[in-house]
Amino acid sequence: MSEVKHDQGKEDLSLIPLSALKEEAKGFMLGEKKYGRDNFKQGMEVSRLIAAALRHIHQYMEGEYADPESGASHLGHDRCCLAMILECERLGTLVDNRHKKGSK
Repeated sequence: MSEVKHDQGKEDLSLIPLSALKEEAKGFMLGEKKYGRDNFKQGMEVSRLIAAALRHIHQYMEGEYADPESGASHLGHDRCCLAMILECERLGTLVDNRHKKGSK
């Protein structure tokens, strides 16, 4: 008998490296301790999350692996920032304060 599973077209989460998921989880665990679990879901300005993500990327590019305050990977923190944007978009709680092309 052949197995039948209707999962064509569904996201294959097994493609995401476990090391990346672990670093992201560490970032969310730090956030939970500091701000409360899922606090970000109440809504955040996209510019604040992008600014934080860019700070972590730049610090990583300057040769610093871990955030001095948390001791966690800058890239893990970065993944958290981007995940929060995606989740707030999904929930409709993202405050979209981006500059839009053509606006003054």
